[in-house]
Amino acid sequence: MNKLESLTAEANSALKLSSVEIELLQFVAEGLSNREIARRKGVKIKSCENAISRVAKKLGIRQSPATNQRVLLAKKFESFQLT
Repeated sequence: MNKLESLTAEANSALKLSSVEIELLQFVAEGLSNREIARRKGVKIKSCENAISRVAKKLGIRQSPATNQRVLLAKKFESFQLT
């Protein structure tokens, strides 16, 4: 089982995230922009934005003036790797 599959299994059992959603988290954690992620996945930027928003909602991460949603998503992905 590779690292992404292992993370997917762990996250899916705890959070009901799909392998695609885990992959999006990984891209965010790597610092890729929505445009770069969309290009890699072969989808429109808006589709990428919507998918990231859905993942954030599943994880209970909200955008506010005091927080950066992408940073919180990246931290969540890193926490999957540590467990």
